[in-house]
Amino acid sequence: MALGTHQGVRLPMEGSELPGVLLNSDFLRDASMGVETGMGKRVIVLDGGNVAFDCARTARRLGAEEIHLACLEARENMTADEEEIEQAQEEGIQIHRAHTFEAILGPDRVSGVRFCIVKSFTFDENRRAVIEKEENSEHAIEADTVIFAVGQRTQS
Repeated sequence: MALGTHQGVRLPMEGSELPGVLLNSDFLRDASMGVETGMGKRVIVLDGGNVAFDCARTARRLGAEEIHLACLEARENMTADEEEIEQAQEEGIQIHRAHTFEAILGPDRVSGVRFCIVKSFTFDENRRAVIEKEENSEHAIEADTVIFAVGQRTQS
């Protein structure tokens, strides 16, 4: 058994190493232990699973004023439980379905995320994502914190 050895996944994208980028497992661990998380007032959580909703709802409880959650999937394909989604919406978390994560913005600290709207999202025979974007749909959402909640793996 390897209890407690999980680590969040940081996507290899522009800006992913900027100050203000957090990983799901670190953020949730620190929050549960009462340790400073490094979270700001405007948060974007990347993914649409249960852990992503845990991160978004925890950010709300820690005092974030504006929280966005963005995922590649359309509503009917989101992996989070329906109850998680409904409770997040009741708490004022803004959900952006069918959005790509193009880049984390900021010259020396997170200032937002650039997205495109997803026209279609499937997997090829090798289980690699195939994403078709809507033309001229690029847009940015301002934030001072980005939380990757796109998965976990065992620490090496």
